[in-house]
Amino acid sequence: VANRGDRKCQMKLWLEVLDKKGNVVKSSDRSGSVDPDELDDDIRVSMLMKTLDIADAAKVRVRATITQR
Repeated sequence: VANRGDRKCQMKLWLEVLDKKGNVVKSSDRSGSVDPDELDDDIRVSMLMKTLDIADAAKVRVRATITQR
Protein backbone atom coordinates (compact mmCIF):
# COMPACT_ATOMS: atom_id res chain seq x y z
CA VAL A 1 0.00 0.00 0.00
CA ALA A 2 1.08 3.61 -0.43
CA ASN A 3 0.31 6.84 1.40
CA ARG A 4 1.26 9.86 -0.69
CA GLY A 5 -0.44 12.24 1.76
CA ASP A 6 1.09 14.26 4.58
CA ARG A 7 -0.85 12.52 7.41
CA LYS A 8 -0.68 9.04 8.86
CA CYS A 9 -3.63 6.90 7.80
CA GLN A 10 -5.34 3.84 9.22
CA MET A 11 -6.35 1.05 6.83
CA LYS A 12 -8.68 -1.88 7.43
CA LEU A 13 -8.76 -4.69 4.88
CA TRP A 14 -11.29 -7.54 4.59
CA LEU A 15 -10.87 -10.60 2.40
CA GLU A 16 -13.70 -12.98 1.61
CA VAL A 17 -13.16 -16.20 -0.36
CA LEU A 18 -16.30 -17.10 -2.30
CA ASP A 19 -17.48 -20.40 -3.75
CA LYS A 20 -19.00 -20.79 -7.22
CA LYS A 21 -22.46 -19.76 -5.92
CA GLY A 22 -21.11 -16.58 -4.29
CA ASN A 23 -21.30 -17.84 -0.71
CA VAL A 24 -18.50 -16.87 1.67
CA VAL A 25 -16.26 -19.89 2.33
CA LYS A 26 -13.74 -18.08 4.54
CA SER A 27 -13.11 -14.49 5.61
CA SER A 28 -10.40 -12.59 7.42
CA ASP A 29 -9.49 -8.98 8.18
CA ARG A 30 -6.51 -6.92 9.25
CA SER A 31 -5.84 -3.31 10.29
CA GLY A 32 -2.66 -1.33 9.98
CA SER A 33 -1.36 2.21 9.81
CA VAL A 34 0.69 3.74 7.01
CA ASP A 35 3.07 6.65 7.61
CA PRO A 36 3.04 9.78 5.42
CA ASP A 37 5.00 9.52 2.13
CA GLU A 38 5.27 5.72 2.53
CA LEU A 39 5.20 4.29 -0.98
CA ASP A 40 5.79 0.57 -0.39
CA ASP A 41 4.28 -0.68 2.88
CA ASP A 42 2.83 -4.15 3.47
CA ILE A 43 -0.38 -5.07 5.26
CA ARG A 44 -0.78 -8.84 5.09
CA VAL A 45 -4.09 -10.57 5.58
CA SER A 46 -3.80 -14.28 6.25
CA MET A 47 -6.29 -17.10 6.67
CA LEU A 48 -6.21 -20.85 7.05
CA MET A 49 -8.34 -22.91 4.70
CA LYS A 50 -9.00 -26.59 4.23
CA THR A 51 -7.71 -28.01 0.95
CA LEU A 52 -11.24 -29.01 -0.08
CA ASP A 53 -12.45 -25.44 0.45
CA ILE A 54 -9.65 -24.07 -1.73
CA ALA A 55 -10.77 -26.34 -4.60
CA ASP A 56 -14.27 -24.79 -4.48
CA ALA A 57 -13.04 -21.20 -4.20
CA ALA A 58 -13.98 -19.30 -7.35
CA LYS A 59 -13.46 -15.66 -6.33
CA VAL A 60 -11.97 -13.38 -3.70
CA ARG A 61 -13.67 -10.15 -2.59
CA VAL A 62 -11.43 -7.40 -1.15
CA ARG A 63 -12.86 -4.47 0.80
CA ALA A 64 -10.93 -1.60 2.37
CA THR A 65 -11.53 1.49 4.50
CA ILE A 66 -8.98 4.26 4.81
CA THR A 67 -9.16 6.98 7.47
CA GLN A 68 -6.74 9.72 8.49
CA ARG A 69 -5.25 9.58 11.96
